[in-house]
Amino acid sequence: MWPFNLIWSTPGPVPPEYYAPEDFKDDFKFPKGFFHGYATAAPQIEGGVKADGRGPSIWDPFSHKKGNVSDGSTTDVTTGSYELYEEDIKLLETFKCNAYRLSISWSRIIPNGGREDPVNEKGLEYYDKVINALLEKGITPFVTLHHWDVPLALEEKYDMWLNTTEMTADFVRFADVCFERYGDRVKHWITINEPLTTVGNGYAGTDFPPQTNDVEKALRAGYSMLLAHAHTVDLFRRKYQARFGGEIGIALNGNWPVPWNDSEKCKLAAKEHYEFNYDWFASPIFLTGDYPASMKALFRDRLPPITPTDSKLLLGSADFFAFNSYDTIAVKREGHSELNANTTEHHSFGNGKEFGWPIGENGWRGVPWGLHDLTMHIHKTYGKPMYLTEFGFDCKGESRMSVQQAVKDDDRILYFREAMEALRRAVKDGADLRGCFAWTLTDNWEWSNGFSLRFGSSHTDTKTLKRTPKASGRFLAEITMLTIGIVGKDGRVGAAVSAVLVKAHQAGRIKLVVLHRSSSDLTSIPTGIEKRVIDLEGSVPALRPALAGINVIISAITTANVLAQNRILEALVGSPDLITFIPSEYGFVWTSEEFEKYPKLSFLGMKDQVADKARELGVPVTIIHCGWLTEFSLTVPLFGLFTKTNKLETYRNTRHNKVPLVSFPYLAEGIAQLAIDHTSDIANKTFDLVEIEASGEDFIQAFTKVHSSQTEVIEVSEATWKERMEKGGLDALAAGASRKWGDNDWTWLGEKYVVAGWNPKSLERYVAAAII
Repeated sequence: MWPFNLIWSTPGPVPPEYYAPEDFKDDFKFPKGFFHGYATAAPQIEGGVKADGRGPSIWDPFSHKKGNVSDGSTTDVTTGSYELYEEDIKLLETFKCNAYRLSISWSRIIPNGGREDPVNEKGLEYYDKVINALLEKGITPFVTLHHWDVPLALEEKYDMWLNTTEMTADFVRFADVCFERYGDRVKHWITINEPLTTVGNGYAGTDFPPQTNDVEKALRAGYSMLLAHAHTVDLFRRKYQARFGGEIGIALNGNWPVPWNDSEKCKLAAKEHYEFNYDWFASPIFLTGDYPASMKALFRDRLPPITPTDSKLLLGSADFFAFNSYDTIAVKREGHSELNANTTEHHSFGNGKEFGWPIGENGWRGVPWGLHDLTMHIHKTYGKPMYLTEFGFDCKGESRMSVQQAVKDDDRILYFREAMEALRRAVKDGADLRGCFAWTLTDNWEWSNGFSLRFGSSHTDTKTLKRTPKASGRFLAEITMLTIGIVGKDGRVGAAVSAVLVKAHQAGRIKLVVLHRSSSDLTSIPTGIEKRVIDLEGSVPALRPALAGINVIISAITTANVLAQNRILEALVGSPDLITFIPSEYGFVWTSEEFEKYPKLSFLGMKDQVADKARELGVPVTIIHCGWLTEFSLTVPLFGLFTKTNKLETYRNTRHNKVPLVSFPYLAEGIAQLAIDHTSDIANKTFDLVEIEASGEDFIQAFTKVHSSQTEVIEVSEATWKERMEKGGLDALAAGASRKWGDNDWTWLGEKYVVAGWNPKSLERYVAAAII
């Protein structure tokens, strides 16, 4: 996130039509595989500036110099994430994020920064812990190598980015260390964050170190950053991409400029403003291998030339287009800032009409149409997959609010809901947007603004470092949450599956939608769960709105109604939301007298009919064919159990050993868990559960998935089993157990296992676990 000094006209009364929220659809979802999360930067959250061998960065002395940071805060502690990273990851879980953008502190990895300087193992270990903890929670790391914190030693040694050769070589070595250490786990890399902000605020201005206030030095620094990026990507592609996989790019930034009025002069001003912001770096990397013509015309020989060798290395040196944007501005040519193409920026048009709402502490505004148009422009201009790597909002006066006031961040919710709808419209309009990262997870140290600007979706107490989630974080979690719809919850099948889904909804893991006919009994559905009426005998167009926004639809229709299920498929054609449809086969068949009336072939045929129809229509479908549950069998030669009379009874394995191995409620639980936990993995797959064979090892593996403190596995051979029973009965057998078990608590299974607390009636649960 970058500080940006806007020049705007004095706001007058704002007519409601110019800031009213756009239409927002609560049911919208992004495509399968879309990344949603938060972005952070090491200097803004970590603190721990002297911990475990970290060297000083340029921001440490800068923040301690009086007058540089508006509230007098420093990099020493910030949000304390160096010690509290696990709490931050819990917040990511709370907010249902599947991705997290973080940066690696160069000073923590190579304290003195240089290519000949030693690497700090403790620094490497810290990011090992963070990355591993993210992956354990199913959160994909997006790692930025340079988010503005350069080791202080390099500034003192050769002026950092003003020395292209030295800085490039040292940066590439730092990147090499990171790729080697983390490349097996990190698959999304960003070389440099916002080079425009570094050169504008640190070299052309004084808001950032090194405060040179010199445009020519800014141009030199920009050239150095381009070369450092290109050489880093070259290294990654030569040495690591084939070995580890993954993708790499650079994060550019800028607001979306529109003409202040309809004159050709203002149109040209807006075009060149964009070129000086984005295309300074995007043109060499994505378009021509050289600077924009407008920049070359203005700066002439002050602009370090991109040589043919440079150009060859630069052009194509990004696998994706990452961009950060917070605002939209109206531009006219009346300024004297060369790096802004001598333009000024406004939040009103030439006719006096204001635009943008809400208005943040620093003057930025939510302008959803601008975010949509910028996204579409990037898509059409550069033709690359895209990530919006930062967008966010600083609520007015939040740094002066109590925590109770700050967590009710309605303006931020308004900003996010409009921004997310704008992004959704861009995706529907064809933009290849693959993820978005809100700025930011917690209120953090905002560079020269310190903690006076608050962008977090959770409140940070700067004294205690306590994190408190805000309403905006929960809002984003809800609109990015997996939504599961169930059709036909009334019967035994629907009731069993619904029970699992309701619990998942109440735990905040999914959003559940009950699709019901108007005559359905909904008394078993708790309040707070959305209910939509559907007519499976009506027209397909009329059915579509009821299915909008749902990612997984589970059909539990209690008759083999192929026509109804095919009508659902027809209504799902072209849905941007759906990941998979799971049709029923006679309501996911269980053993019953009613079922015996239907020949096996009819169910196999029904499965084929639904699958064929789905393939014909291009709708992803998951087929779970259950068949006769009596066909489940164990491939172990013998299993045994104790009766209440302490008598050991053994059973030769025939088919299901006189005990049904699966009852429907547990199978329903397995199906629901598939939909919740393995959503993307099961689309367009068939699971045929007919004639399943499970070994003792399979059951033990299943047991370990769902075991409780009331169960225990002991390894014992069949010979030892018999020997102990002959000599000492149950007490002798229990010698290997950790506690006293009752007379009917033992099951011997297969070749070497005894399970305490696992009787035949609970086998069904473990069969279900083995299935999923």
